[in-house]
Parts: sequence; structure tokens; C-alpha cells
Amino acid sequence: IIKDGEHILVEIKSSIHKSSVSQLWREGQLYEKKEGVTPKLAIISPFIEADAKEEAEFYAIALFTRTLV
Repeated sequence: IIKDGEHILVEIKSSIHKSSVSQLWREGQLYEKKEGVTPKLAIISPFIEADAKEEAEFYAIALFTRTLV
């Protein structure tokens, strides 16, 4: 998503594991390398595991979820 010059990469999944968070972070790094812009990262999911939440906080990835598993 590009809005008002701000680049945002959004991952929408049914559940989030730690590996999903790491994958989105790597995609963000690739995007920055290719486009020359540091994107904001966000994950939308109804379920997220506790270790995935910690990983997302470490990488400053925004989380939109209902349930912590």
C-alpha cells in the first residue's frame, strides 16, 4: 500500500507463527533494497502465537489481531 508517500507492506493470514514474522521482515528488507524506501510493516490475523508477538515487537511490526495463542 502506498498512501501519502508512505509505503506499507501488509501480511494477512489466518494465523501467525514466528516464521511468518521473520518472513515479512525479510520481505521488507528486500523492498527497501529494491525501491530505496523503508516500508512500514503490518500483520493482520485473528490468531498470533506468543513468540510471534515478541518477534513482531522486536522488528517494530504493527499487529492487528483478536487472539493471542
